[in-house]
Amino acid sequence: MFGIDDPVGSKRLGGMNPLIIAHQDADGVCSASIVVHKHEGAGEIVFTSPHLLGRVLKKINIVKNIYVLDVALNKGDASVLRGLIELRRQGSEVIVIDHHISTMRVQQLLTVHGVNVMVSTERASAAEFCLELLYGAHAPQHLREVALMASSMEKGRYDILPERLRSELCLLSSAVNYGRIRREILGVVTKGLAEGRMPSEIEEVRKAHEEIREVMRRFQKPAMKFLRRISDDLYLWDLRRMFLGCVIARCLIRCVIKRVEGVIVCLLPKGNNSKNIAVMIRKHESIRVDLLKLCHNAIMKCGGRINGHKEAVGGIIPVKKLNMFLKMLASGLKEGVCS
Repeated sequence: MFGIDDPVGSKRLGGMNPLIIAHQDADGVCSASIVVHKHEGAGEIVFTSPHLLGRVLKKINIVKNIYVLDVALNKGDASVLRGLIELRRQGSEVIVIDHHISTMRVQQLLTVHGVNVMVSTERASAAEFCLELLYGAHAPQHLREVALMASSMEKGRYDILPERLRSELCLLSSAVNYGRIRREILGVVTKGLAEGRMPSEIEEVRKAHEEIREVMRRFQKPAMKFLRRISDDLYLWDLRRMFLGCVIARCLIRCVIKRVEGVIVCLLPKGNNSKNIAVMIRKHESIRVDLLKLCHNAIMKCGGRINGHKEAVGGIIPVKKLNMFLKMLASGLKEGVCS
């Protein structure tokens, strides 16, 4: 039996085994499909983000196996760490599979309390690592392709894919972005991938792709007016005045970064009268820099929080520290200290 739940709803979780908590991005979907396939189609899935994970953990009933996939853990989030430890204490087998460096920093703490944390920052994606852990050298070919698509997305390197899989990844990306509005499609995609179907073979994915393409056709040209170069390799894309949601911005930035040889800092509003700004930071494949290290150095001085990996970063920064943050990024890029 297979089910998908809302991470912020009131329903208790853990009615089916295993319970899979996955990041609501392409890597999370691909990782979840690998686990569902391993458990022969069974599972209850919740797609979430790191800042909502603590709320999800509080809703879980006792269940035999809990997987946490591609959700970056942070040592400063005590509610998440306590929640994982408490679930293990109550008898659940808690398995964390990830590729973020922040998860590696809490690995020892959680392991001492019996939480099974497996993290590899050398793997391009959590799906790639998940496939290796669960199947070793005996993974089905279709799951190898699923993991390859996840790794390509995480690297921002579509050229490593065969031509056939590039179009499939495009469809998968559209479905995942669409899933931020209609979460049920994430479950449809996960189930389809686990069953051996590619995105093009899933009707709901094809429909979502067409809707996303139409949105991009409508908004890409107006949005480009807000992109400006602020240093040799750094661009600021301030979309706060366009009132674009995160879904549309995520779609657009993937297209724009292919044409802009640099690092793009995309700004989005963070609620009414908020003192913070939501940021998405991406880089062109020609830029040899570790974005997470670059941004971590800046965030230590400016405040806020960020997460991600060397290819893509997202987070929150204080409005009043925006200029300082941008100057530190420009300086880091110029010095090449994180290449």
